[in-house]
Amino acid sequence: MHPTRIGPYLIDRKIGAGGMGTVYVGKHEDTEKVAAVKVLPASLAREDGFILRFNREIEALQRLNHLNIVKFFESGSDETETYFYAMEYVEGETLTGRLRRDRRIPWQEVIQIAVQICAGLKHAHDVGVIHRDLKPSNLLIARDGTVKITDFGVAQVFAAQQLTITGAIIGTAEFMSPEQVEGRRADRRSDLYSLGIVIYTMLVGQPPFANGTPPEIMQKQRFGRFDPPRSYVPEIPSWLNDIVCQLLEKSPEKRLPDAYVLSRRLQQV
Repeated sequence: MHPTRIGPYLIDRKIGAGGMGTVYVGKHEDTEKVAAVKVLPASLAREDGFILRFNREIEALQRLNHLNIVKFFESGSDETETYFYAMEYVEGETLTGRLRRDRRIPWQEVIQIAVQICAGLKHAHDVGVIHRDLKPSNLLIARDGTVKITDFGVAQVFAAQQLTITGAIIGTAEFMSPEQVEGRRADRRSDLYSLGIVIYTMLVGQPPFANGTPPEIMQKQRFGRFDPPRSYVPEIPSWLNDIVCQLLEKSPEKRLPDAYVLSRRLQQV
């Protein structure tokens, strides 16, 4: 069962669920605009910190306006203490869905996808937003091939110092940077590490550290060695292999400095 109405949106169906809420497809009763409506359940709204985190996600999305990031529409709450926000609905699939179907993606297409992710990340970083949970399930591929970054639920907004908890580990183990594992503050190079794992996963069919419990995988993010992509897929150009390996350096200082530089390097390949 799902709600028939959330705020001004008449709900059609559920399309996703995660730690910070459930996402439905709905149509605005006045404008008839179709939107993805994300809801923070009342049970979470009663827990300390969840409304702050939900509002931080809204604040992050309000700062963003880019072709390669899902567009924010509006937010609110209703008489049942249901907090929600509406965003662009993307017809297509997640990168996770694509990988489940095809397992690996040809390296030429991987570059096309990665360049679009770089464009969205550059915009987010330029306005002071670090995603902190970049992974295939948070990347939407529209039917026309446009890639859109979504789910800024654990994003770090530079201005929101009061919401940053020292020592907190937030993210997904398989795609988390070593500095996030250690509870240190994430920056744009942390997102680039996660993007490096996304690229590796598209090329190889699985992340570099995929086996084990979350604590074991996080330990590998800090200290483990991985096999370069070319050891699995020899036809990958050596330049692309080197870029991925540089993105997965344990030290942020050894990675590429920003998404723009990464985009240019990928386009050169």
